[in-house]
Amino acid sequence: MRARSTALVLASICISALGAIAPDTGLLAAHLGRFRGHQDHEISAPEYRSIHEEYLAWIDTRIKKGASLASVNAELETAGLLSNGAESSDEMFNKSFTGYVSKLEEQPGLAPAGLRAISVGMYTGVYCNFDQTIVLYDRATSSRVAYVNAQQSFQHGYLLRALAVSPEGPGGRVIASIWVASNCSSNWNGDILRLEKIRGSSRVNILERPVDAFGGIEAKVSIVGEVVTFRWGTSAGDTVVLSRDAIARYRLSGPTAVRIAPIAESFGAFVDEWLKLDDQQAARWSTPEAAIAHRKLDAHNQIFEWQSVADCPGSPPFREITVEWSDSKKKTVFAVSGSRVEDLRMLAIRDRPSVGCREIDISGDASALMAQPKR
Repeated sequence: MRARSTALVLASICISALGAIAPDTGLLAAHLGRFRGHQDHEISAPEYRSIHEEYLAWIDTRIKKGASLASVNAELETAGLLSNGAESSDEMFNKSFTGYVSKLEEQPGLAPAGLRAISVGMYTGVYCNFDQTIVLYDRATSSRVAYVNAQQSFQHGYLLRALAVSPEGPGGRVIASIWVASNCSSNWNGDILRLEKIRGSSRVNILERPVDAFGGIEAKVSIVGEVVTFRWGTSAGDTVVLSRDAIARYRLSGPTAVRIAPIAESFGAFVDEWLKLDDQQAARWSTPEAAIAHRKLDAHNQIFEWQSVADCPGSPPFREITVEWSDSKKKTVFAVSGSRVEDLRMLAIRDRPSVGCREIDISGDASALMAQPKR
C-alpha cells in the first residue's frame, strides 16, 4: 500500500512538472523514473517484468482507442520517457539509460493479413543494453493478440533479426523468431532461435535455442505448414572459412519441435554442425560407427583448422574432410556421404585419409569445403 502511495505522489509531481498528462502516463513515468541512475549493468528479471507489463498495458489502452503511433510517441515525449541517446562513446558504455523507452514503430512486413506488428523498446542498462518487443494487434478489434520477446525469462536485452507468424488455425498461431543480444561492440553477440504457440491467452514455449551467429549475414525464418525453417550465418572453424550459412528446420508436433533434414547445406557445414550436436542428435545423421565416434570426440569446446578435402569412390561415393585440432595438433578425417543436402550423413571418422581418394586443392580457394552435394 505504501509503495502505491509513493507512486501516486511521484505521479502527481510528474504531472505538475510536465503539464497535463494522463494519470496512467504519470504513473508510468513515476515507475520508470525509479530506475534512473540505475548502477547495475542490467536490471533484474523481476524489475524488467513489472515495468514491461505495465508499459504494454499502457500501450494497449491507446491502440484500443485508435490512437496513432505519432500521438502515442508524442505522449511519451511529453512525459519525458524518450531517450535522446548517448552523446559520446563514454556515455554509450558507462551511462545507464534504464528508465527510458524508445519510440513505437510500425513493422508492416512482419505481420500476416489481419494483424499489425508494432515494435516496442525499453532500455535495460547502458545504452546498448536495449530490449525489443514485437506486439501483435488484431486490425479489426485493435486488441492485443500476442507479444514476442527473445527470452521466456528476461536476462539481457535482445533485438529482433527475423520474425514469421503463421495464420491462425485450430491450434492457434505459431510464432518463430531470431534475436541478437543487444551490444555495441561486436558482430558476434549471441543469437536465440525461438518458437512458441499462441492460442487465445495461452502461450506455449516450444523452443528457445542459443546459437553462434554472425551479424554480417542476413537471418531469415519461414513457416510452411508444420515446418519452421531458420537461416543465419555462423562460424565455420578457423580463418580459412570465417563464416558459413546455417540452417535449422523443425517439424511441429503438438507442444514439441523435432529437427529435420537438412541440418546443413554443404559438406563442410555438415561436419561443423555434426560436431556441435549432442550425441543423441548426431546419431540421427550417422552410421552406428560414426555415432560411437561422436561420443568419444568431445569436440564442443575444441577449435580446429580445415586441412584438406577429397572425393572418394565407393557405394555410395563420399567426401573426406580432414581437420587439425588446435590444442592437440592431431588430425581427424570425416567421411560424409549424400547426393542431396537432405541426405548428408556421417559415415565414419578416421585417423588418416582413405586410399584412392582424389584430393581437391583448397590452398587458394576454400570453396570446396562448403560445396553442396551433386546428384
